[in-house]
Amino acid sequence: MAEGVAFGENIAAAKPKEYNTVALDELQPVTGGARFSQDLFGSIPVDVTVMLGKTRVDLQKLLQLSKGDVIELTKKAGEAVEIMVNSQIIAQGEIVAVGENYGVKVTKVISR
Repeated sequence: MAEGVAFGENIAAAKPKEYNTVALDELQPVTGGARFSQDLFGSIPVDVTVMLGKTRVDLQKLLQLSKGDVIELTKKAGEAVEIMVNSQIIAQGEIVAVGENYGVKVTKVISR
C-alpha cells in the first residue's frame, strides 16, 4: 500500500515517494576495479561443487543398490577433479584427506 493512503482511498491519488536522484554525468568513475569487486562481492557465499566423476546406470540397477555397493565412475583414482561454481569449472584439484573429512587441493585455476 502506498505511503500516506488510508485503506479504501483511491491509490491513484496517493503521492509517490520521492527519491534522491543523480544525473549520469555527475557520477564519478570507480578506481581500482578489482578491489572494488572484491570489497563489494567478496563476502557473498557461493556453492562450490567438486566433480569426482560420473557414470550412467540403468534405473533397475540403481533401484537394486544397497549399502556397500560400489558405483564405478569415469575418473581414475588420483586423476584431477574439477572444481565448479554455478556449474562453471573454475579450477582443478586433487582430493586430500583432512582429518576424517575430505577436501580438495587446488592445483590449477582456470583462466577467464
